[in-house]
Amino acid sequence: SHGTGQIDPDIIRRFLEQPSKDGIKIDPEKLTRQLQEVMWKDGGILRNQQGLDKTLDTVKDIQHQAAESSLDASPDEVQRVLELRFAAATAELVLEAAQKRDESRGVHFSEDFPDQDDENWKGALQVQLDSQGEHIWKFQAI
Repeated sequence: SHGTGQIDPDIIRRFLEQPSKDGIKIDPEKLTRQLQEVMWKDGGILRNQQGLDKTLDTVKDIQHQAAESSLDASPDEVQRVLELRFAAATAELVLEAAQKRDESRGVHFSEDFPDQDDENWKGALQVQLDSQGEHIWKFQAI
């Protein structure tokens, strides 16, 4: 996003891109429920690397299905697909950020790194998209 707090139109465009005519048919409600369940189970307050890895794989699969799904449907259905696309992208960022923090912080507890580590992790992880849509992560200490 830009410094003005507005969302970059290119990011919106990525989520609105219409796949090929033979886009797959998905059940956005079912996939949204699956996304919520896996995020609660392994992406929630109690985390470990194995669970994060497994959940990220599932989230990427959901994201792929949502990206390849047809938008040739009713307005309500299109809205649900777009909401799923945004939710899966957000979930991916949450999980990637959790993987990068080798500590427990706030209410989030890492079984792999049980202590809060202010010396190395007091600050914010920031993410941007490059021109290919890849995530560029950086840490800003405070």
